[in-house]
Amino acid sequence: MDGGHCLLERLLRDKNAEPTDMPISLLKSITNHFADAQKIGCGGFAVVYKGLLKNGAIVAVKKLSNSICMDENKYNQEVSCLMRVKHRNVVRFLGYCADTQGKMIDYGGKFVMADIRERLLCFEYVPNGTLKDYITDASNGLEWRKRYRIIKGICEGLHYLHEMRIVHLDLKPANILLDDNMVPKIADFGISRCFDQEQSWAIATKLVGTLGYLAPESYTRKITSKLDMYSLGVIIIEILTGQKGYSSVENVLESWRNRLKTSSAIDTVLEQIRVFFEISIDCMDFNPEKRPTTRRIIELLEQMDRMDDFNETDVQQSNPTTSCIILRNTIETPQVKLEFQEARKRENGGEQGSAPLKLDDAAASKKAPLFSDDEKPPISIAGYAAGSTKGLVTIKPVKYFKDDAALTADTVTAEVEINATSSTTVREGLDLVVVLDVSGSMRWDKIESVKKAVLFVIMKLTPLDRLSIVTFSSDAARLTPLRSMTPAAQSELKALVHGLQAGGGTNIQAGLETALAVIANRVNTKARAANIFLVCDGTQTSGDARMVDPGQVAIYTFGFGRGTDHQLMSDIAKRSHGGTFSSVLDWSKVSLPFSQLLGGLLTEVAQDVELTITPMTEEGHVYTILVAPGTDYKQITDPATGAITIKFGTLFAGEARRVVITLTLKDVSAFSEEYDAPLAEVQHSFTAQGRLRDPRILRHIRILRTPAPSQAPGASSKVPAEIARLQHANAIRQARLLAEHGQLEDARYKLEDAQKALENNVLDGSRKLVNSLRAELQQLIKLMGTEEMFEAQGHPYALASESCHGLQRYAGRGGDEDDVHLFATPRMDTYLEQAKNFEEDPTAPVLTADEDVKQEINCQS
Repeated sequence: MDGGHCLLERLLRDKNAEPTDMPISLLKSITNHFADAQKIGCGGFAVVYKGLLKNGAIVAVKKLSNSICMDENKYNQEVSCLMRVKHRNVVRFLGYCADTQGKMIDYGGKFVMADIRERLLCFEYVPNGTLKDYITDASNGLEWRKRYRIIKGICEGLHYLHEMRIVHLDLKPANILLDDNMVPKIADFGISRCFDQEQSWAIATKLVGTLGYLAPESYTRKITSKLDMYSLGVIIIEILTGQKGYSSVENVLESWRNRLKTSSAIDTVLEQIRVFFEISIDCMDFNPEKRPTTRRIIELLEQMDRMDDFNETDVQQSNPTTSCIILRNTIETPQVKLEFQEARKRENGGEQGSAPLKLDDAAASKKAPLFSDDEKPPISIAGYAAGSTKGLVTIKPVKYFKDDAALTADTVTAEVEINATSSTTVREGLDLVVVLDVSGSMRWDKIESVKKAVLFVIMKLTPLDRLSIVTFSSDAARLTPLRSMTPAAQSELKALVHGLQAGGGTNIQAGLETALAVIANRVNTKARAANIFLVCDGTQTSGDARMVDPGQVAIYTFGFGRGTDHQLMSDIAKRSHGGTFSSVLDWSKVSLPFSQLLGGLLTEVAQDVELTITPMTEEGHVYTILVAPGTDYKQITDPATGAITIKFGTLFAGEARRVVITLTLKDVSAFSEEYDAPLAEVQHSFTAQGRLRDPRILRHIRILRTPAPSQAPGASSKVPAEIARLQHANAIRQARLLAEHGQLEDARYKLEDAQKALENNVLDGSRKLVNSLRAELQQLIKLMGTEEMFEAQGHPYALASESCHGLQRYAGRGGDEDDVHLFATPRMDTYLEQAKNFEEDPTAPVLTADEDVKQEINCQS
């Protein structure tokens, strides 16, 4: 036994000594037979014990479990990797023990001899615990100099491993140890992979690593060093900010500026923080090929060290001016040069940017949060949408459902259709605020699916468009102001999204109020369309989102998962100015409804679209007028003229709004001859490119009144397709209300009656519409089969259907996106296919909205 102690003592004294095999008796002795009092850590596959030598020295002994997940091959793999490494930033491996002993055990009433295997590893003891214990924000914890050295040490250790062709695969703060001098040491090679010089990268048999540190491409299971680079980026952000989900660079610098305000070297330190921040963003690039190598990062750090005047002194003793200038002129961020707001702030001579907003503070003061830092789009882009408004919105000729009317009392039904141009070359600039639920129920697959959907949005946007991201759990945070989506901003926001983490309660009200404040306080608003995407997977645990006034903003809500308060999400969308509710029951497909609605928003050609029908009462024909455009559009009646104005809000390229007008005609049989009777005037107005197109009369509704009409009043049981659709939508609403009160059988009967009416009573041949309506009814009848099925799927499906029909705009229903595609535009169809491809391979390039337009033009030519 004393010989064993001497062996370990010699290994500790001689830093160049090679790891060796160790008898189990020695490891039992120094751990007091693996006593609980000696435990210093444990994980899924191992327990670590403190080993005490006779000379007072300490080692760490890792006893591996006998689980299936940690088989002999995995143990041999870990030992093989450890035997190859020797670096000051990698925990030192001292030896191993693989012992097998026979032991009699009772097996089914019989004693049999079983092999009991013990597999152990011995390491140097690192006394200061793991980096995880020192992760804090900038306001407290480790001073910058120590954080700088820790980041540098991790980078150097990882660089060494990659040079040795070892991929760690589970790099995280809990696997980085700190010694007496706070020198970081990478540890825990349990799932690492070692490669020979001639060996190519491998494919893992299953997903490995820790959520939050896994690269997006991990699902492909292809093992390369780029996986570690992504994890490194997350760790650097954690060291800088104290969290994986971080704010923009200006917020990071501002938090450090507050701590360093008394330091004479503040500019030098902030410049270093900026460089590390940019390195972390590049490390977390969605495309693994764009991530830097450890060699490139080490080169940057060496440049900083050579130019850092306080390399071996306290930051207060440095020369800030010289260091800052040299860093700015010499260091380039690897792969992508990012354009951060902090740089623009100094160039413009003003302050902008704000820290994440805590809604508890705003609620306490009863004031809405104030933002006025929306980024102005580049001047070269601002004129993108300028041009004539002619032809953007048109009215088709009035469609009549009978040729003439009687001189006696009669009714006339007509359809007015307003159309947006199908051209996508002219559009409004999009201001989009994405509001994301990051509460505890969004952990694991849900948050990853939402990240993927938001990444698709980021990659589709162009410099003409601006994006802000707001998150909410128990409170809310604005992660970034409205940013023009330049390539640099896209890279930053993609990294930000990758870092999102879930936890806490659900305060939808806080998230909505913050998003609405981002829009309400915009400085740059001309020719811009403001919209909100709201994603939530549960019920609100604080606040009441129904109390939020949406103003004139369209809020598109996405009920994510089966635990969502779908009624609440539907109500939020319905109270907004033109937003729809989409049900997303499949966690892995949230990007599909996202993509289709984005396809609409990125082709918005007109705002404030209004249609006015003015009855010509002075002619003495019209008795009453009824307009049925849909259930969710606001109608205003002028009491003086009887004119009815319908406020449609926005129109996407290729969209149409159909209005059914029913006029009750007076008895004018005193006239003996037939004549052409004017009944109403139709005009419209809209705003495009920031300019109002004045209302003008475009159509007249008129009909021949005759003593002998071709069709007797009320003679036909057939109805126009648009009236059939309105009846269909009403049937869905009635069926939902019945089902909500437990009357599922009556609800199904209601839907079946609507199905029969579709088959027999549609006047005009709109087969595509009828087929979509039929598919919708068939799905709803199925989903109202049982109470459980209705609550889980039928209820959100019905609410999404009502939202779609009420606005004549696409809404996702939670099922197969190809089943019911009502009101989808050609661009929406294109984006759906792109999103499906993106779901299959998130690393594949995604066309921007501008590239989509170019592709369409080329196809047309």
